[in-house]
Amino acid sequence: MDLNSSTGPDLSKAFEKRFLHLLDDIHCDCEFVVGSQKTVIKGHKLVFSAASDVFNAMFYGELKEGKSVRIEDIDPEVFQGMRKFIYTGEVNFTSAIHALFIYIAARKYIIRVLSEKCVSFIQEKHIQPSEVLEFVEICKVHYILEFEELCNRVIQQSTDKVFESDYFLLAGPEVIELILNFSSLKLNSEIDVFQNFEKWVIAEAERKGIDVGEIMTGSIGHLKKYIRFLSMSSDDFITKVVGSPLLTPEEKLAVACNLKKADSNSMPKSLSLEWQPRKFITTFLDSKFYRYEGIYLVSIDNLSGSCGAYTPTMNGYGRIESCTVFCSKVLQYVCFKVGVQISNKCTASLITMELKLEVLSGKICYPLYENDQLDIIPESNQQQYSMCIAKIPKSKLRNRCFSIDNASNIVTIRCSFNVTVE
Repeated sequence: MDLNSSTGPDLSKAFEKRFLHLLDDIHCDCEFVVGSQKTVIKGHKLVFSAASDVFNAMFYGELKEGKSVRIEDIDPEVFQGMRKFIYTGEVNFTSAIHALFIYIAARKYIIRVLSEKCVSFIQEKHIQPSEVLEFVEICKVHYILEFEELCNRVIQQSTDKVFESDYFLLAGPEVIELILNFSSLKLNSEIDVFQNFEKWVIAEAERKGIDVGEIMTGSIGHLKKYIRFLSMSSDDFITKVVGSPLLTPEEKLAVACNLKKADSNSMPKSLSLEWQPRKFITTFLDSKFYRYEGIYLVSIDNLSGSCGAYTPTMNGYGRIESCTVFCSKVLQYVCFKVGVQISNKCTASLITMELKLEVLSGKICYPLYENDQLDIIPESNQQQYSMCIAKIPKSKLRNRCFSIDNASNIVTIRCSFNVTVE
């Protein structure tokens, strides 16, 4: 196509794709030998150098490489994805794990725009229960902490699906310990926790070529301390646990005696003394991605006053100058109010809010309030608008489960929300 004869959108589109034909290995002056299979991927020094200071130093620095560059720690598919972004500004993720590997590559070569795209894709609820354990292990290997809270949430809200995934039986002890340490899981009972743990132990023993009794006295024996045997019923323990090879006869006897009569027998140090059940959640509201999250510390007393305000950075939302969610106590309620400032260059006919409130208590996350959609219709030419979007009775926050280990009588509330302007 003759760019000089084109005008308007066609010319603009062609200009945006000006480097696309270079992906066909035209006029290449360097090559990368990638991965264990030593896949050869060709490129152009100038294009790679313009995208990354690391590549610039690699090709034009004092210790510059030759024409061929060996890259051992990146998979060829991942490198191709990064290469496509360098040439076109586009990247196609096939999964959260694929995006994570590209993120690792982008971080290594300091391509910040690509890193941000990877993070955005992952955070927008693209981590599936079937892949979250593998995702966690990759993050641990590469010392990535950015997605820890998101992964924990996926595990807690979809524990049943996580246990059904193919990767569960392949997971390492650290990841299993992470799951067992949660106080809130999407399962029916502690028996579900134990039975799935037992499946994993049997699989781990088979991998190592030893019997279950031997492995439970070795490297993973400490994990059974996370099982809350004393929170089970006597019938469940006798019918579903006593026959298991995971516990010794002495441990089984101690649990059985204490279930029949509390403190009737001293518990072995290898077992948990926790009698309080986990919070098992059998249903969750449909998952929805919320772009913004604010944390509020609310003292449950009879006084009125502010509990804080959260104003996120509204990157990419040119019509919204600012948006603040205020939390305050009014009489017997904790109220959440939103204030939206519309850009002077724009007008708004409809403001839409989506809101979710949760109480955080330790590692437990309790649903408190969620609305599907709240529509606000501003008056003509109005640039500022505010209204109350949620009103929570203080009596609801005095729920016993919200105040565990909370002598100060302070409840931590997470407010997650989306806001759009039309």
